Amino acid sequence: MQEAVPVGEGAMAAVLGMEREQIEELCEACSSGEFSLLQILTAGQIVIAGHSKAVERAIERIKQEGKKAVLLPSALRFILP
Repeated sequence: MQEAVPVGEGAMAAVLGMEREQIEELCEACSSGEFSLLQILTAGQIVIAGHSKAVERAIERIKQEGKKAVLLPSALRFILP
């Protein structure tokens, strides 16, 4: 992750209730290759990560679609110091 996103410029968010394909399309629409990770935790819970601005745009779009996305600030301390 640190190789893909400079230290201090990254963010992570948990996305709930969306399919992987939906999230991939949304992330592509919200960025220009600014996402570097898409991880499936469980069915219906996926974590996206990348540049902060791109993650924030994705969160807004997810909420507009009536789904839930939560920024994960505590995880950043371990992955993106």
